[in-house]
Amino acid sequence: MVTLPHPPEDGTEMGEEPPAWAQRLRRLREDRFDDPQQFVARLYEIADPGLNLPGLATMLRNLRNWESGTRPRSYYKKLLARTLDLTVEALFAPARLPERLAPSGGPEHHRDLVGMGGSGPGLGYAAVDTAATTAAADGMSEPEFASAPPPGWPWEPISLADIGIFRNMLAALTSSDRRYGGQHTRAFAGDYLSNIIQPRLHAPARGRVHQELLDVATEFSLRVAAMHLDAGDPHTSRCLLGTAFSFAQESDDSTLAAWVLARRGEQEVHQAQLARLRGDDDAWATHTRLAVGYTGSGAALAVDAPPLARAFLLAKQALALSATGDRPATVRTLEEISRCQDLTTTVSEPHWIGIYSWAHVRHEQARIFCNLGLGAQAVQAVEDSLPARSDGRPRAFSLAAKASAHLCDSNVDVEQACALTLQVIDHATQLTSSRMLIRLGELLQELTPYAALPAVRHVQEAARPVLAAAVWSNEKEELWRGGPR
Repeated sequence: MVTLPHPPEDGTEMGEEPPAWAQRLRRLREDRFDDPQQFVARLYEIADPGLNLPGLATMLRNLRNWESGTRPRSYYKKLLARTLDLTVEALFAPARLPERLAPSGGPEHHRDLVGMGGSGPGLGYAAVDTAATTAAADGMSEPEFASAPPPGWPWEPISLADIGIFRNMLAALTSSDRRYGGQHTRAFAGDYLSNIIQPRLHAPARGRVHQELLDVATEFSLRVAAMHLDAGDPHTSRCLLGTAFSFAQESDDSTLAAWVLARRGEQEVHQAQLARLRGDDDAWATHTRLAVGYTGSGAALAVDAPPLARAFLLAKQALALSATGDRPATVRTLEEISRCQDLTTTVSEPHWIGIYSWAHVRHEQARIFCNLGLGAQAVQAVEDSLPARSDGRPRAFSLAAKASAHLCDSNVDVEQACALTLQVIDHATQLTSSRMLIRLGELLQELTPYAALPAVRHVQEAARPVLAAAVWSNEKEELWRGGPR
């Protein structure tokens, strides 16, 4: 394997170690590519079309400088991260995460990637540099936790006051995400996660503080993942779900890991919706199968969860099952959700479920009923959920479910479906949400059989400017243009 020389750059003295991110870049590049030329060739392959990158000699010199500690420009950061299947935050984190996250075999056993496989149906790559997967998965003993901060650690030990600040920030970002869409705050949220929360996983913390730090890091990662998916960036979203799982599997709360799995399954549902819009039946079947696997795993992991958390996880499973047409399995899962609603317990619900309620379970049931062709039940479920879903994006999705409900049984009401779709369009103009545009595209497809009706033509014309610029950003593919095809 050809190795690049590393002369001092940008003030790095001879013999001085390059920064952690530069060492990480070089190590990952050497692990995955035979030589620097092969790596640069891959950079050329995945660069955006029409971008004129410099010649091979210049790119090799750039790579040498980057691996010596010269920070690349913003575009190159994104290109390097994509080439290595990482987020920018993961690749260019300023320091390593704590040794406490490493397996008990020493640094030679450190892993750069965690999750359930990056190229198959796994959670993808995590944004932590030296995290271990679960002891059960690796056959390793439980990792040891550091009792002192690493050399040069600049902050006080983590306290419950810090946890409170992190949770307040998460609550504010969640509210903004729901009201305006994830595009607006994802950059700030990602920066806060990578530069404030993740570095503090170095800090000495035990007992309740340690557990709450893991929990809030997981929940924050999930929220930022949702923002990236909302902005049409499923790749970064998957990476952040891997990050979330790496934190959740350390937590004492198994329902938190179950929730990450359910969210991963929900992302596959999203991808299946997109595949259906594009008319790709094979991709739809693959994503739907994966959605069933992930959501089923989450439900199985949380079999003893408190009622609301259990019901919410089961609702995600039932949604995936209903997309396959497996009516008996879907109905059995819905019956289990009903039993959860009837339970009384003194066990506290996990913290992550606090931003949800039974109204959110009813919304999921509405989606399921639509897939089963039970329009009247879907309409009732939406009406039950709407009072608690007043923010822009949740309300838009509820209205979309109600519109679908009026088209999915023998009592079709096209006029009502069109009136609701116009409300969805109005919300879509006020949001920055890739998911909302995909849902709107689905509604237009559902209305296609009635395209001769004036009300449907009016909806198509109203939707045209909203969907004209809808692009699936990572793949540079047109999502939808000009109404139904």
